[in-house]
Amino acid sequence: MDGRFVSGTTIRTEAVSGRLYPGLGDGPNPGVLVLHGGGGARGYEQTYAAMLAEHGYTVLCVEYFGTSGVRDRLLEVPLEEFGRAADCLLRRPEVAGEQVGVVGFSRGGEASLLVGSQFDAVGVVVAYVPSCYVWPAPSWMDGVGEG
Repeated sequence: MDGRFVSGTTIRTEAVSGRLYPGLGDGPNPGVLVLHGGGGARGYEQTYAAMLAEHGYTVLCVEYFGTSGVRDRLLEVPLEEFGRAADCLLRRPEVAGEQVGVVGFSRGGEASLLVGSQFDAVGVVVAYVPSCYVWPAPSWMDGVGEG
């Protein structure tokens, strides 16, 4: 890594919302989904995605709640949304292979475990501080991202 910082490009379709970070180096590169935690899209996940891209991964930082253009609360997020994100990433010419990895933080870590167990398009799963249970959205989440 030579200190360059990779910037992301916003992707907004009916199927997928997020930021795409192209991997540095000769491509195509392995693909990785990054899933933020229960606080919504706050920025740390984009920094992580950019660092992965600097190491040669093409990364889609999925925005599934808590930012403009997507739902405002962590409530009733269908797993298929993450499956569509994996498929979208695999269709990109700069992505190599038949599977993508997924990295999730906290609630995104829980989602990454579920996504990895449900979709053939997902191979490697990394989950930072997930629960070992599937929990409903807590009542304190009401209103997160609103206002």
